[in-house]
Amino acid sequence: MANKAIGNICVTIMPDRIKTRFGGACNYEPADSTEKWYYTETAISVSGADDILTTADYVGVTDELHANDVIKWIAIKHTGYTTSDKTIETTDNIMLSHTAATPVYGGATSTSGVLIAPNEVYVCKYNGVLTSGLHAATVTMTGTNASAAGGSTVFAYIAAVIDDVA
Repeated sequence: MANKAIGNICVTIMPDRIKTRFGGACNYEPADSTEKWYYTETAISVSGADDILTTADYVGVTDELHANDVIKWIAIKHTGYTTSDKTIETTDNIMLSHTAATPVYGGATSTSGVLIAPNEVYVCKYNGVLTSGLHAATVTMTGTNASAAGGSTVFAYIAAVIDDVA
């Protein structure tokens, strides 16, 4: 892979008698030298983080990540565990918001968000989402709905291509 982000997915849907399958890709190739790779292994908290992309360095360069840098492509892996040593499993989901709002799981102040269940991978291209705008929190699920704040942190891997505008 020569400086490209490649994501593939295949989905089988519908009841057996009308089952169909579709697949596709979510690839991204950095446009120029200002678009850089970022990687982190992080714990997503119960209370939510102002942003889940920290001020750590980009991969392979000493430039720091800034709040106004722009996410172009991102992949997030929910490990299914609460810590990096993978000793305690969790059933909590990660809830993402890309609108600079801390995700709220329900009630009158509920926010919309993306849910990532244990062992799932989320891959997406963004347009105009700042690193400071991507927030996350853990949530407990009842059926298919987020129903409460998470009971534990969730350990995740995050890889991204980010435009270093600072």
